[in-house]
Amino acid sequence: MAKKISFGLSVSEVNKAIQEVEAYKKELNNKVQIFARRLSEFGLITARAIIQSHTASGSTIGSLRVVTDSTGQITRMRVVVESEAILFLEFGAGITYNQGNENPKAGKLGYGVGTYPDQTHAYDPNGWWYQDENGEWKHSYGTKAVMPMYTASLVMASSVVKIAREVFKS
Repeated sequence: MAKKISFGLSVSEVNKAIQEVEAYKKELNNKVQIFARRLSEFGLITARAIIQSHTASGSTIGSLRVVTDSTGQITRMRVVVESEAILFLEFGAGITYNQGNENPKAGKLGYGVGTYPDQTHAYDPNGWWYQDENGEWKHSYGTKAVMPMYTASLVMASSVVKIAREVFKS
């Protein structure tokens, strides 16, 4: 997306060059916004697909969305999930499905099997019982770490060049 601006030394030519630079700056800022939104949407689609395919019946995934914060010319895009179940989906629970730290970030972030506050059954090979929202008792061996947010970050990282080429090609 290289831009060449040529001008002479007259006042009118310098003013015209300044206008071209301002227009280019606006165009570039618009493309950065498009790039950030498209990249975030790749992450959102990935995380949503994983969460929807692995959410147990009765579990609430809460809100999954792209949030934009703008301050002047700085824009930060992020994929946000608000859910009581997200840590179980991201890092897993119980040794039956999680013999190690399936999520490579688990150890660094302090999550994984046996790290949930007040847990007492993470390493119990017989699993445990819990009462669901309807008051029914359910048996569980835990949940597999399906890593919706980690996977979304990998998809976003692997899509950077492709999306950048599409957005900034002209």
